[in-house]
Amino acid sequence: MRKSRMNLDERHVATIMRQWPETIPIFLEFKMLCVGCPFASFHTLANACDLHPVQSSNVLERLEETIKDVAPTRAPSEDAVD
Repeated sequence: MRKSRMNLDERHVATIMRQWPETIPIFLEFKMLCVGCPFASFHTLANACDLHPVQSSNVLERLEETIKDVAPTRAPSEDAVD
């Protein structure tokens, strides 16, 4: 997986969807089962891309394109990863 400019690949999937709700349709578009998944709080985007048959660079590109001009809805998590 290529390095994301926003370090999205290191963030937990649930954190991404919580901070940028606009990203939820992208996970659905790639048929990733992350929306509503109890493991979304534990899997980073890199983990999720490895677990699903998706091209990680395509997911990252779409996520970054969607959130580049959108402020997060919440402050970032205190987690070391996030």
